[in-house]
Amino acid sequence: MTTPRPSEERARWAPFAVLALTVVAAGWRFPWLTAQDLWFDEVFSVVLASQDVGELLRRAIADQTNPPGFYLLLWGWMRIGNVGEAWVRALPAVAGTLTVPAVVALARTLGLTWRSALLGGLLAAVSPLLVTMSLEVRAYAPLALLVAISLALGARMATREDTGRRRGRTALAVTDAALVMLHYFGALAVLARIVAAFVTAHRGPAGSRARVRRDAVVTAIPAALLLAAWFAMVLLAVRTGRVAGNAAWIPAPGAADLLGFGSLVVGTLDLPGGAAVVAGLLLAAIIAARRLEAAPWLLSSALLPLAIVYAVSALTGRSLWVGRYLVVVLPAFVLLVAALPETISAALPAPWRLAPWTLIASWAVAAGVLAAAERPEKPRWSRIVPALAAGSRTVVCVNELFVGLPLQYHAIRAGVRLEVREMPQCAAARESGWVMMRPGTDVSLGALQGAGARLGPPRSLDTTLPPLTLRRMGWPAP
Repeated sequence: MTTPRPSEERARWAPFAVLALTVVAAGWRFPWLTAQDLWFDEVFSVVLASQDVGELLRRAIADQTNPPGFYLLLWGWMRIGNVGEAWVRALPAVAGTLTVPAVVALARTLGLTWRSALLGGLLAAVSPLLVTMSLEVRAYAPLALLVAISLALGARMATREDTGRRRGRTALAVTDAALVMLHYFGALAVLARIVAAFVTAHRGPAGSRARVRRDAVVTAIPAALLLAAWFAMVLLAVRTGRVAGNAAWIPAPGAADLLGFGSLVVGTLDLPGGAAVVAGLLLAAIIAARRLEAAPWLLSSALLPLAIVYAVSALTGRSLWVGRYLVVVLPAFVLLVAALPETISAALPAPWRLAPWTLIASWAVAAGVLAAAERPEKPRWSRIVPALAAGSRTVVCVNELFVGLPLQYHAIRAGVRLEVREMPQCAAARESGWVMMRPGTDVSLGALQGAGARLGPPRSLDTTLPPLTLRRMGWPAP
């Protein structure tokens, strides 16, 4: 890595600037913890974390979506506090806020200047993807935080003769193990780190090459063993053909998805061609990064996971391309963009050398504000549930228990007597109420219609992931 200039080392103001950026990141997140109701995936996280550890693991294995790391983390968090929206959302908000100083620390470890490091911290503070994930009770904000920490620890071990290497190896092994237990994509971040270490070793002194390569692989072994054990438990617990069945909804990516990826890192200001401008910014940053000594770490961590996910999704029948999953590449991408003004400003006349920094920072902040203001509104379950119950006990029939989770959570929170049942149970009980389901799954109404239920016309609830419709359900008089 490059050695910071003496003036950089004496930047006593820098820690205060990092603190200020961290406060900005917190202010971008914590006031909005309760602005929207918990939605499907968030309620699922809370439901799992409400169980004892054994039941939590059983349900996580059955679900297959993620390893249990975040659910276990939330399990402990909820037992410190409660199950209210503000408290459970505070966990990802803390992780998203701490990602800002972690990105700055990563930049400094990679030898970037304080100016680039602080711009990277600002980009992380206002990134549309990271801000959104910081307000969802899911694994993605902690995932971004651990990716930044893993890269910093790996780069430090690979580029410095550190007398505390044993402690460094232990810290890196623990971080990588936590990464793969948070999300399957954590494994892509670990793989990218190993590739970067091997490239760095190839460029380094001959005497240290074997050590760097050995450390890179050995520290990843606990993560590999944990992930292999988790896969084995999932395969043993499910029937043939059901593995990853709940990921069938993910569409295969196209060129538009690649173009639009940049808008997750830096907002577009909703300008015509804004996505193309941001994509061009990221491409310029990638090209310029080749001159950096930090290039192996930033380019590998940014491009390798992206390339693997895109190739697997485009060439196989199992698409993995989901925007929030790609948060694993965000720390590297924000630093690639943050390092770009160094290259640009060097070619400009002295009066204009601050212009690239100012332009990128201004665009990112303005776009971040706009993205936060235009964040899609989640369903107001806290209003829907009392309206369905209308002050008395009511039944809601569903064909998938998943879609009834928000109803159950908000019914408990509001003290409303609302019961969620599956279709066959509703047909057997013959109680009037409501039917809630995803469009296109009407075939499951056969159990109710066969029992003589009278169903009203479908009404859209205007929900997302998944969209839902609601029908009145009654029964003929005996």
